[in-house]
Amino acid sequence: MQSVKVILKRQEYVGDTINFKTLRPSYKSNQRTIRPKSENMIFPNTHPAIISRSLFEEAQALMSKKMRQYHREWLVTESLFHGILVCPECGCKFAGYHVKRNYGIYTNYVCSTYRRFKSNKHCTSHAINEKTLLELVVPAIEDLLTSYRSGALSKKLRKVFQEDTIQKQEVANRELTLIQQQLEECENTIKSLYKDKLSGAFPNDVFLQMHSSFMREKQKLEAKQYELMDTINSSNDRTEVIGKFLKIMDRYSDPNTPFTLDRQSLIDIVDHIVVSEEKEEGANHRHIDIYFKYVGMLH
Repeated sequence: MQSVKVILKRQEYVGDTINFKTLRPSYKSNQRTIRPKSENMIFPNTHPAIISRSLFEEAQALMSKKMRQYHREWLVTESLFHGILVCPECGCKFAGYHVKRNYGIYTNYVCSTYRRFKSNKHCTSHAINEKTLLELVVPAIEDLLTSYRSGALSKKLRKVFQEDTIQKQEVANRELTLIQQQLEECENTIKSLYKDKLSGAFPNDVFLQMHSSFMREKQKLEAKQYELMDTINSSNDRTEVIGKFLKIMDRYSDPNTPFTLDRQSLIDIVDHIVVSEEKEEGANHRHIDIYFKYVGMLH
């Protein structure tokens, strides 16, 4: 099972090349340390894919919804919202825990950072119970289903995504022009380095150090160039995304079958939920932001 999990995390299987995953302290050392993912360079679609990108992304989404469960021996069932709730302050998932009372068993959720350190120094609790979440999430989904049946949801999504795509493409085009200018300058600098080396302007070790630095910069610029070009050509992908979400809505839109929120329907419809800290008004006025599968937050 562990080997399968490792395979599912390898982005290379969708056709991407990932560089700068490890770091060697010096050229004399054989030891390597893992770089943070934020420092990796990703070059998309450089070789044939073994699995589809959509399947890979779906697997990542399901694995990301794993979270630690706090429970007693008398209750080992999975909480409905586990892996779905996110803290807006620290970005961590919420931990679910069950409380047994004389009048029943109740499930509460709390920021896992707060639960871990037991202190407001790192984050606040953002505690919320499952009953409150249901009162907020179920009506929001029911409104979406009503909008889908009337045809209004499809029109709204296409309009919002079209406007968003045009805006992103305009920004990407401006950035791409700048990146291409920087790439040209970087390539000219690398050529000049070779000329200076041949003329004996500086020793070989200085040349290698400078050449390595400019090559890293060139790779970063090329990765950004690929990313911007992908954004510019993403209009078809956005249409596909809308279609995926509408198919999900269709699955639950039968007017003769009342909608019931369970674990499967929640995972199908909702990507994640950001839970704000409780204000003075109380739990009935809690604010949450629901990010739906594929399309994000809808107003």
